[in-house]
Parts: sequence; C-alpha cells; structure tokens
Amino acid sequence: MKFSVLMSLYNKESPVFFKESMISIFDQTYLPSEIVLIKDGFINDDLLKVIDFCEKKCVEIGVSLVLVENSKNIGLARSLDKGLKYVSSSVVARMDTDDINKLDRFGKQIEEIEKGIDFVYSSSEEFFEVPGDLSRFNVAPAVSDVKRLLNYRNPIVHPSIMFKKNVVESLGGYRDFVFFEDYDLFIRVFNSDLNIKNIVDPLIFFRVNSSHRARRSGFQYFKTGMKHKFIWFKEGRLSRWRLVSSVLPFFIFTLLPVSIKNQVYGFLRRV
Repeated sequence: MKFSVLMSLYNKESPVFFKESMISIFDQTYLPSEIVLIKDGFINDDLLKVIDFCEKKCVEIGVSLVLVENSKNIGLARSLDKGLKYVSSSVVARMDTDDINKLDRFGKQIEEIEKGIDFVYSSSEEFFEVPGDLSRFNVAPAVSDVKRLLNYRNPIVHPSIMFKKNVVESLGGYRDFVFFEDYDLFIRVFNSDLNIKNIVDPLIFFRVNSSHRARRSGFQYFKTGMKHKFIWFKEGRLSRWRLVSSVLPFFIFTLLPVSIKNQVYGFLRRV
C-alpha cells in the first residue's frame, strides 16, 4: 500500500535533528511512496543543504520528494492543511522534523490500515539528545480512554499518527488552532465514527528539550486553550459538564513550574 509522509519545516529548526529525522524515514523497512515537505517561510542555507541531501537520497531509493514553499511563515496547522492537498497517496503518516522513527514504524502502522483502520496512533519514547537517554515513554491509551481523556488533555503524540487522507479531510483537515492544532484534530477524530486503533509499542523517538513544555505554559496559553474549548463545546464535541470541570485543572496545570509539570507528565504517561 502506498502512503505519504507529511512534514513541515521552518527556519529555526536544527539541521542536525532534521537530517537524523529524514534518515529515519529512508531506513524504514516499509518505505513511503512520497514525502511532502512544506517549507514554511524563509529556510536558511544549512537546512537547504539537508534538503539537497534528501533529494539525492530520495532519487536513490525511489521515493518522491514534494517540496511545497510558503512565501512567509504561516504556522504548523495551516502548513499541514496546505500540504495535505499535495499528498497523492490515500494514506498519510505525520512526522515532525526533529523526531526519529523506529525502523518498523511505518510497516506496523500500514498493517493496521490494511485491516480497515482509518486512524492509528502509537506509543513513543522521549529522548533529549540520543534515543534511549531518558527511558521515558508516552503510552498510547486505548481508544475508549482517549475519548474520555480528551475532555481534559491531549494524550496522543502528534507525530505518531497515520491516517486515511479522505477521512481527515472530511472532518475539516487541520484547522488554525495555535498550540492546539493536534488536539483539535483529535477531538474531531474521536468524536466521529472512524475505525481507530492504538499500537502500544513505541514506534517513534519523540525529542524533548528544556523549552518544550515551557512554551505551553502561562496565562496566555490558558486563555488560548479555553477559547478553543468553547469552540469545541459549541460544535458539540465537548459537553457542558466536561467543559466546566476541565477549567480548574487546566488553569492549575498551565501555571505550574516546568519542573513540576515534567513530573506530572511522567506520572500521566508512564508505562
């Protein structure tokens, strides 16, 4: 079965991490037919050199590399939604430009898609510099648990997902929900009648850094999150009770110091 990898790249990303990420695609036991890479605004020379390397490698292994250029930076959600329109395959695997796939990631997810699954997600292993250096995991909860947890938090790692293109497009694709573009997609997916499957095995190494959770903190982040929650409520994807009961824990969590927040994440997502 043919599938495409969908990625977005912007100027501040690390060329070293980007290259490691792309190599983890090229080394897969089950290769994609194409990689759709959105260049979100100006891209520096070091990143362009990695793209040149990728173009040559794709020719070598028979994978198409589709480059989509934004004249200016428009953000992750809008870039991914734009990129979906360039995807020629019926199946899409998401990936970020600093994470690393385990060798059998795509093969295991394609197996589920071939069984009739519309949307599949997996566990992941967090790392800082070298895969395995943290021994910390994000466990992919069962589908029934995700439906409950999404009322309060996002329990799915975005770059671990694979889905049928037409079903995500039928739900509205990626919407411009700043900081919450993945959460918004999952709210719609898990409030639909799609066939969804979790894979408990960690299939990706998910890179974290000191600012990873600091960016998702503070009162402004809380306000943004509540604005999105009200939209989900109006759309019927979040009940009034779930909305009201999520306000206090969400407020407290966003204002916690990052060190404590890391401990909470570790408790919520431990194996």
